[in-house]
Amino acid sequence: MSEPDVTLTDYGLALECAVCAAWLGRARTGHNGVRVAGMFFSFFSGFPRQPEALSMGFSRTRNRRVASSFGN
Repeated sequence: MSEPDVTLTDYGLALECAVCAAWLGRARTGHNGVRVAGMFFSFFSGFPRQPEALSMGFSRTRNRRVASSFGN
């Protein structure tokens, strides 16, 4: 794992968002639209973190150079 702090943070955030989405999905409220919107927001906030954590934590290149906007 090249960047364990970033990787574990991303996986933790994905897990937290999945738990929040599941909790909102099981909640009984009179505001169904708000509940469903919150569930989708929580799910789609955490779902993109999984591939990001995989690429950041388990990539073979440790120091990737980022091209600057000045062309250096």
